[in-house]
Amino acid sequence: MNWEEIEALARAKTKKRDANFYKVIGVLVKVGLLHTNYVTTYTGKVSVEDILKAGEIEPRILEVLPALMLNFGEYIVPSKNLPKDLMAILEGERPVEFRGLNYRQWI
Repeated sequence: MNWEEIEALARAKTKKRDANFYKVIGVLVKVGLLHTNYVTTYTGKVSVEDILKAGEIEPRILEVLPALMLNFGEYIVPSKNLPKDLMAILEGERPVEFRGLNYRQWI
């Protein structure tokens, strides 16, 4: 991989981080589920769709998503179209992993 290809990949990853990404990170920082040095807290609500999209860029978001939903639901915009794996956790099932990540330590 040459320098131009590396630079193009870095730019593409940076472009994926839109305002909603930073809002999701800000909520997670506010509630104490995530620590970072580049985002301030956000006190508004975020949608599950935005959280899942942000989780594609930063996997730590998916790791703490069940804990956010269970313990800090007031920061989530209500949605009737939740993914089945997330809905199962909210209904009381406790699978070992959520999308390949161990989430139980955060609940």
